[in-house]
Amino acid sequence: MTRALVAGGTGAVGRALLPLLASSDWEVHAWGRRRTDIAGVSDIAGDLGKVRFPAVDVAFCSLGTTHKEAGSEAAFRAVDHDLVLDFARAARAAGARCFTFVSSAGASRRAPSHYLKLKAEVEKELATLGFDRLVLVRPSLLLDDRPGRPWEQLAVEASRLLAPALRWFPARGIEVKTLALAMIRLAEQEAPGVVIVENRELHRLGASS
Repeated sequence: MTRALVAGGTGAVGRALLPLLASSDWEVHAWGRRRTDIAGVSDIAGDLGKVRFPAVDVAFCSLGTTHKEAGSEAAFRAVDHDLVLDFARAARAAGARCFTFVSSAGASRRAPSHYLKLKAEVEKELATLGFDRLVLVRPSLLLDDRPGRPWEQLAVEASRLLAPALRWFPARGIEVKTLALAMIRLAEQEAPGVVIVENRELHRLGASS
């Protein structure tokens, strides 16, 4: 049985990922500030420096916030950079050989957006932590049904409405369940090294069989 550790389990991606893992032949642990209360998932709540993780094989990280939610540039970086890397180090110490990180389409140190530059910075630093297999997934707009700001919901609904016409468009939105399935299938592969998976490939890998 593969042992998984998930950070960001109460977010959009985590809420799609955890039930899929729990319904398969995985031993699933979720760490975060709040419990997920998902059947089949062992919750580990508390400050990262104070909790003790069990031995695991694979770790998934979908931690992230926004500048508005964080309230300041320093607070934003503390989550999207510092906390991600601290979790990765803790997962590595718990034995994780494979680490999957939810980055973003367009991540690049040369991107005009500070957000995309930071994602690229985190990707680079994760590659130095010694995982046998590092999977960097770069989804486009995440499509889910959680309540959000009106403009976000409008973008989600528009993307779903236009999905048939945008089938071959690389940057089209991706359903969170599709992304979650792709992440699991990528984690089940064993080829070592750093693997960068763009939005189009995520759609293909996450297609229900």
